[in-house]
Amino acid sequence: MKLVFLYGPPAVGKLTIARKLSEITNFKLFHNHLAVDIVTSIFDFGSDEYYRLAAKVRMTIFEEAAQSNLEGMIFTYVYAKPRNDLFISQIVRVVEQGGGEVCFVQLQCDRSDLERRVLSESRKEYGKITSVEKLNELLNRLDLFSQVSYPRNLAINTSAISPLDSVERIILHFHIPVRLGGMSSPV
Repeated sequence: MKLVFLYGPPAVGKLTIARKLSEITNFKLFHNHLAVDIVTSIFDFGSDEYYRLAAKVRMTIFEEAAQSNLEGMIFTYVYAKPRNDLFISQIVRVVEQGGGEVCFVQLQCDRSDLERRVLSESRKEYGKITSVEKLNELLNRLDLFSQVSYPRNLAINTSAISPLDSVERIILHFHIPVRLGGMSSPV
């Protein structure tokens, strides 16, 4: 299984690009807010119980996917260095033990674009950050701009290119097969 791990700060375009990539490749999409929504239906966001259970939900999905016959999966995440480094190493270990590979894609954009995008109505659907103040507080508190320390890493500036162009770069860089009308076609 190929795991395309899209990461970057809030409002950088992770879910937009993930959806388009899933549509073109038929890779399954497991965006982080699915785990967040399950856990926050019972426990408060940020509580000890939240962190423990959200980690278990994510890792259970990765373990099962790595042992399955899935061709690929896409995951979106707000990576904070060094806070999430253990999580990253656990994912890599699980996927590689299952014979797969992790393809890290760091999405970047200008801070002014983040501030504009965070106000988008579409962000409310998953309870995402929707205020410039909260975005800036998070950006000032955590290192959300560093790259994951892993060799298979691609950086894309979403201020400079469209979501479709971003998807094309991911597909070409990681040699991901494209599904067109039910037919396979390597790019």
